[in-house]
Amino acid sequence: MSYRFNETTGTYERVEGALGPILSERGSTSGKGTLNFSATYTFANYETINGGDVTQLVLHHCLTPDCVGTAPLTSPFLHDTVNIDVHFRLKSQAIALAAVYGLSNRLDVGLVIPYVRNDFQVFTHAFIVLAPGSSPMTHLFDPNVETPDQYGTGTAVGIGDIVARAKYRLMPKASFESAVLADLTLPTGDKNNFLGTGATKLKATYIISRTVHRFTPHLNAGYEVRFGDTRLDIFDYRFGTEIATTPRVTITTDVIGAIRPHASSLFRSVALGNQQLIGRSEIDGDIGAKWKLTGDRALLFNLLVPLNKSGIRPTTVITAGLQMPL
Repeated sequence: MSYRFNETTGTYERVEGALGPILSERGSTSGKGTLNFSATYTFANYETINGGDVTQLVLHHCLTPDCVGTAPLTSPFLHDTVNIDVHFRLKSQAIALAAVYGLSNRLDVGLVIPYVRNDFQVFTHAFIVLAPGSSPMTHLFDPNVETPDQYGTGTAVGIGDIVARAKYRLMPKASFESAVLADLTLPTGDKNNFLGTGATKLKATYIISRTVHRFTPHLNAGYEVRFGDTRLDIFDYRFGTEIATTPRVTITTDVIGAIRPHASSLFRSVALGNQQLIGRSEIDGDIGAKWKLTGDRALLFNLLVPLNKSGIRPTTVITAGLQMPL
């Protein structure tokens, strides 16, 4: 449920029509004294880095005097490498509880609390690449000590990063609705187990939308500051529309992008062939739907897929949930 400004009467009135976006925002607010609650389940599957499902580590021979002894550095065996094919899978599941309260017709405050489960699997296959002229008997895997193939798993469960937010509706102009949104992300999740980022972040977003018959197009543009390491700051943009196909069904679609201006020099490793693990520009597309039930309750479902291959990305993100006024 939301409110918009009626220029004819000079008052705020309740909006009937599209049920609102899922992964973005529109310029309207909830209304004074209104408390909205939502519970969502999200599943994300991560298996690729820059579009590839296998990442290769290249380990070079130690070239310090303790390693080479009296052998000259031009010796072929010193240029053998151990190459390791790494395939991983991270299944991340999250239940998020969110509440939004209208302090006034123009100001909403809210809180999002996620509970996360991560299941991590990794399989590696190692093999030796001989340098030209190197003897195949110099470097071998000892079957009594080690094996070229390894498999490992791990699971972590806990609270993720909690988000406190405030949304202020600006005065409408030319039938457009606009608002500013502030999101404060707190480092309450365990960074070492991928339950959180380990950093406090603040994002400010400008929102503009307009309802034209059954369509409500919207645009969100924001900038997120990561305290402690501004090289990971993000410019965030989202644009799309809501389509009220029937009084009870709304279809939503968005293009969601994130640009990290300083990420090109971060998270690179010589062992990984200097490939970039964090994408400078990430673009996703999503499509979803809301079904209105009785009493302003609504079911929602959303599917998000990456539109480019930059960095470590999920193959799919599925969200389902329920929202309702209290």
